[in-house]
Amino acid sequence: MTGTEHEVRRVARKWAQLTARAAQEVRENVLRGSSAEAEPWVQAARKMYASLGLSHAGATAEQLAGLVAQQWVFEAVHRSPSSENDFDLQGVLAARETSGVFSSNTALAFRRAVEAAPLDAWQAYHEQFLAEYSPALRKRSGSYFTPAAAIGYLVRSVDDLLREQFSAPNGLGDLFAPADSTPLRERRLMAVDPACGVGGFLLGAMQWARANGHQVDTFPDALLGFEIAPQTCLAARSLSSYGGGRRVLCLDPLACPPEELPLLGDWIQAAGTHAHSHGQPPILIVFANPPYSNFGSHAGGRWISQELNEYKRGLGEKKTNLDDDYIRFLRWGQICLDRVGAGILAYVTSNTFLSGITHRRMRESLLESFDELYVLNLHGGAKHKRQSGGAIDENIFAIQQGVALHLFVKRPAGGQPKKTRRLGRLHLAEIRGQRAEKIRILSEASLKTTVWREESPAPDYFFFQSRPRTPRPEYQQGVPLNEVFGEYVSGVQTKNDRVFVGRTRAEVQEKVIAFLAMQKEPREFSPSCLRRYITAPFDQRWVYYEPTLLGRARLKVMRHMLPNNLGLVFMRQSANDGEYDHFLAVDALVSDRVFYSAHGAAFLAPLYLKDAEQNAREGEQGRTNFNHAWLQEFASRIQRTLLLVGRGDFTENFGPEDVFAFLYAAFHSKSYRANNADLLRREFPRAPWPSSAAQFQTLSTLGQRLVALHCFPSPLPSTCTLQGAGDGRIGRGFPKFEPVGDNQPGKIAINPTQAFTDVAPDDWQWRVGGYSVLRHWLKARRGCGLPAEEIATFQQLLGICQQSRRLAQQIEQALSKE
Repeated sequence: MTGTEHEVRRVARKWAQLTARAAQEVRENVLRGSSAEAEPWVQAARKMYASLGLSHAGATAEQLAGLVAQQWVFEAVHRSPSSENDFDLQGVLAARETSGVFSSNTALAFRRAVEAAPLDAWQAYHEQFLAEYSPALRKRSGSYFTPAAAIGYLVRSVDDLLREQFSAPNGLGDLFAPADSTPLRERRLMAVDPACGVGGFLLGAMQWARANGHQVDTFPDALLGFEIAPQTCLAARSLSSYGGGRRVLCLDPLACPPEELPLLGDWIQAAGTHAHSHGQPPILIVFANPPYSNFGSHAGGRWISQELNEYKRGLGEKKTNLDDDYIRFLRWGQICLDRVGAGILAYVTSNTFLSGITHRRMRESLLESFDELYVLNLHGGAKHKRQSGGAIDENIFAIQQGVALHLFVKRPAGGQPKKTRRLGRLHLAEIRGQRAEKIRILSEASLKTTVWREESPAPDYFFFQSRPRTPRPEYQQGVPLNEVFGEYVSGVQTKNDRVFVGRTRAEVQEKVIAFLAMQKEPREFSPSCLRRYITAPFDQRWVYYEPTLLGRARLKVMRHMLPNNLGLVFMRQSANDGEYDHFLAVDALVSDRVFYSAHGAAFLAPLYLKDAEQNAREGEQGRTNFNHAWLQEFASRIQRTLLLVGRGDFTENFGPEDVFAFLYAAFHSKSYRANNADLLRREFPRAPWPSSAAQFQTLSTLGQRLVALHCFPSPLPSTCTLQGAGDGRIGRGFPKFEPVGDNQPGKIAINPTQAFTDVAPDDWQWRVGGYSVLRHWLKARRGCGLPAEEIATFQQLLGICQQSRRLAQQIEQALSKE
């Protein structure tokens, strides 16, 4: 962000804070007024609801007062009272003390900011105003205001596409050409934002028009916005210096087919006659930064839910994750362009659908609808903040999920039947780095200046990413883990870790007893429900595992982990940089976030499945969870007899625990992880077959040692000590690794005066499940002191790290001899 932009936004936000307080004061005065004084503002509020196309029936006094106070402030801010809301709140509400705000130095500074950068100023103002005045609005709607640089990039790019691919020499200028006597339904070009928020894209298009020499005094008829939230719709309508109020409609565009919507529906229904009457096909532009609320919390209705079935067809998945609001709005835009037959979809969305497994049919459908698909991935996900090499990668929004810009082009079919059209061509580009640099690039670029690479999505998943490298043939011959194991499930979600999870048994017991005592129907505390709980690799906590109290206990599968048992934790998909490392053997319950990933939760597969009686008798094993047919094939390959439980002697027989250890060793092979990295990140890992009985025995023996090591063995020798004076508290900004010299052990500082010594750089960088294990273990205890037992645990953890790396080397050496 440049110095000018920063100052514009700073002034706008300060002005928003002042005016939000003024609006709150007005609202309070309204609610305190007598019934006689209240009548004028009630009538004004009802009139306002009507102007938005909404019914005031059922609206509370708080809602009526809030809306009318917000509108009063916006009219004062914009210095342009509307003719629709002709009322004098100043006199009615005795709120004259707020009038000084509008003649303040901040008001003057804001007007200058608007002159310097209207889009930046108005966006920053309304974003801060709504955050101050109605703080629950953004959280409830999932709305995040679009940076001006992203709006500018998409607006310029749409203009480029119109000129180059639609025979429209004036580009977006046709939106602003004098309509003279041409009715709206007969105009060739129409632009709509179905989730317009405070009007960022509308204002961005207007700003583009003025910069390109168009005379713009009011919003053109062919530029339209929809917004479901009345507060936000009022903000968009308040851009009255452009006369935008009549072109921003307060409605849910997802509630019905687009041809039934006001204004837009008339134009779409008439679109089929345009080409015949004017010789040119109609073009629809759909701009949007739709909300990112998951599970469709912003908008919905039966119509769009049914239309989403197009993205779910043939998936065969237990969970699809295809009900996010941004996906609903993408589908809406796709439908609109399919109905019209030509146009451009220009969106800012979450980037999760680019590589999500369950989004594969969605991507295929988009490729079927559009001729050219341009995807600029801006990355910036909070779970990928550091790139490989340590550089920072930031989001252009203040959200955790990475984002992407999309320009999907649908050219006129020219009479060609849809079924004979090939899939669209996919063009990819990406920007990584700090937010300021991304904003600078977007401010100066457009589709024409972006360097694109064309990709051909593979027909299995249609990923909107570079095609993966071909894996080794032996990997492809392996069997996916979801077919190797009969039962598997994602980890536990307590939905209240603050109560049910703790570092010690005593801590959890104290919290849960207090929690149970506060319930309407008090319950007895049961010590048998206290169970070991893995929240991150080698970070063992305690959980009160009483399924009726927890959000998602996953009891059907997790019950098999309650007695003595082993389990394998693995991922179906991961987008983490660096080596793939999402495997862990455990002997306890696990959290659904035990691994670090932006794509779903980790899965746990128990080694044995136990019935109710065996769950009560802790020492018994039960039946194996391995697929029986797969085990039989395994036995035939190594020509040994399969035992039902336990271990074998390798000479004549083998058991499930030998197989588990073999797989665990194979998964820790660097060659296995490196050679198959692309597919490991995109689908269930595949279990390799042993090449011989000798290899099976070697890897299984090494794997048994690794499994025992990862399930917290007896104390390991360690030269690591905590040195320095202090209380053992992990300070803010710590831990930090401090190297001592080249190829020399360093130290891990936990505060300015204390550090763990004798730690090699490779130990500090050791990762499991996407976490840097030592760093994450210490960071999870930031702000807390380390008691003697946890210092001993960390020393043990360092020993596990060192021995794990040595065993991984031995596994690789054993494989290299084959």
